[in-house]
Amino acid sequence: AARFWPKQASLKVTNLANGANKVIRVNDYGPEEWTKRLIDLDSTVFKTISNLWRGVINVRVEEIK
Repeated sequence: AARFWPKQASLKVTNLANGANKVIRVNDYGPEEWTKRLIDLDSTVFKTISNLWRGVINVRVEEIK
């Protein structure tokens, strides 16, 4: 989920700690602004770029056009 990109946008999400990345498609909006988080990944995607136990990581998000 991402609140700054339109639904169905393709985004490349890169873990800044290890360089692992995954291309995703925005399917809903979130997280809430008060969380100060840019994007919310489901666990299936998250575990392809990091260990689930980390919970929150620093990422770079790039829109793919």
